Amino acid sequence: MAFDVYEQILLAESDGEKVSNYKLAKVVGLKVGSRTTDEAYEHRKISVAVTRKKKTAIDAIINVVEGKFG
Repeated sequence: MAFDVYEQILLAESDGEKVSNYKLAKVVGLKVGSRTTDEAYEHRKISVAVTRKKKTAIDAIINVVEGKFG
């Protein structure tokens, strides 16, 4: 999932587009559970989840480049 998010970000950047985290989550099918009906809160949770997935992918790529496996 992390690499799907990262790939979509790279595709959007290569096309010169700016894609919101909410749209990225919808494209890759990222589901975030919520017990509230507050739409703003839901968008924030999705944004945080996408940001974490992006960081996970970037960290994994950096670790591979540096030869760190594990």
